Amino acid sequence: MDGQRLCWGAWDWRHASWQGRYYPDDLPQDWRLAYYANDFACLGVPLDAWYPDAVAGAQVLREAAVAGFRCVVEAPPGLEAAGPAREALRALADGLGEHLAAVLVPVEHTHGPARRAALDWAGTLAPALAAAPVDGLPGVWRPEAPCEAVGAVLVARVPIAALPDLATVRGVVEQVLAAAGERPAVLLVEEAPAAAGQAPATERLRELGIIAQLLGVT
Repeated sequence: MDGQRLCWGAWDWRHASWQGRYYPDDLPQDWRLAYYANDFACLGVPLDAWYPDAVAGAQVLREAAVAGFRCVVEAPPGLEAAGPAREALRALADGLGEHLAAVLVPVEHTHGPARRAALDWAGTLAPALAAAPVDGLPGVWRPEAPCEAVGAVLVARVPIAALPDLATVRGVVEQVLAAAGERPAVLLVEEAPAAAGQAPATERLRELGIIAQLLGVT
């Protein structure tokens, strides 16, 4: 993470509600990722943004990435054994290189040794975390279910609804940093369905950045 203690960004960049509210009205769709990457240092990449064509997905992400930009990617199911899922994730990791910060591994349909096998294999490519809470496994931190086993990197996913004001944003940042300890941390804000008068998550991300700077953790 290049010395950063906290890296922040959004989960996904393709929100239709951002057009005209964050993305300029005349910005072509193909340019949105690069526009986002110039404002924020991290991005959560859902599975449907890169899979199954991992080579093309990696190219899109890497072409938009600036120096220091990091991606937390959602992995496909099936990593517990050799097969197409492993091949695709390896291709994505090879394509992203230093831009890959962590991998979120789906564990809800596996059990016992299979879960550990999937995490261990993904961990050969990048820090790997269980996408859903599982006792004893490193997982994603959430405000409603803070995960104690955070692994080499703490990845936090926080719904925009959990950040109603600046004081709450600061509180969540401090919780994430406390949970991370000396580990690097990534905080990803999840956008909600657009509602009348609701500001896009990018406005909260800018506030988050101000708080991180004030706390000296950038």
